[in-house]
Amino acid sequence: MKSIILAVTMLAGFATGAVAADTVDGLPVSSIYNWSGAYVGGHAGYAWGRTKYNDPLVFDEISFLRKDGDGFLGGVQAGYNWQDGAVVYGIEGDVSFGNVKGHRFLVTAYGPANYDETLRVFGTFRGKVGYTFNSILPYVTGGFAVANYKLEGAGGSTTTTNLGWTIGGGAEIGLTEKISIKGEYLFADVGKEDFSLANAPDVVPFPGKVSAEIQTLRIGINYRF
Repeated sequence: MKSIILAVTMLAGFATGAVAADTVDGLPVSSIYNWSGAYVGGHAGYAWGRTKYNDPLVFDEISFLRKDGDGFLGGVQAGYNWQDGAVVYGIEGDVSFGNVKGHRFLVTAYGPANYDETLRVFGTFRGKVGYTFNSILPYVTGGFAVANYKLEGAGGSTTTTNLGWTIGGGAEIGLTEKISIKGEYLFADVGKEDFSLANAPDVVPFPGKVSAEIQTLRIGINYRF
C-alpha cells in the first residue's frame, strides 16, 4: 500500500507541475498537440509483487523464509488514441518479459514445500483517459491483466497462467510530432489458479491455488502513425 501511495503521489506531482507550466491566469492553455491515432512502442522497468498459496486442507499458507518477487522486465505496447479537445481517451495492449523472482518455504497439510517463483510474462489490455496540456498528457488507466508464472520445487516444475485486473496511471510527453515518452505505474491482481507440484521425488504432489499481486514502474517510448 505504501508503494501505491508513493507512486500515485509522484505521478500527481508531475501532472500538477505540468498544469502550472501550461496555464494563463489560472486557465489551461488549449491543446495544440495531436495525440490521436495509432501508435507502437517499447518499455522497460521494475516489477515487484507477492504470491500467495492455498491448499484444500487448510485455509491459508504457513510460510517461512519468504522472499517476495522482484526484478526487471521489458516489452512492447500498441494502442490507439482519440482526442476530443483537451480530453484524450484510448485503448492499449502490452506484453512484458522478465525474470522477476521470489522464493517461498511453505508448511502445508501435505508437508513442507520449497518453491522458487518466476514471473516470466506479464500482459495487459486497458482503457485510458487523460487531459492534455499541450504536449503533456497525464492519464489514468485500467483493464485486464494476465501473468505467467513458473513454479519450481524439489519434485519438478510447473507453470500457471493467472487472469485478473489492473489499474494505474502515468504521464506522457510529446517530444516531436510522432515521438513521445512516458512514465507509468500499474497495480495488478491476477486472481487464483490451480497448480500441482511434487515437493520431493516419490511424494504426492501438493495441489492448491496460487494467487499474485504485481506492481510495476516503467518508462517507455511511443511512435505514432
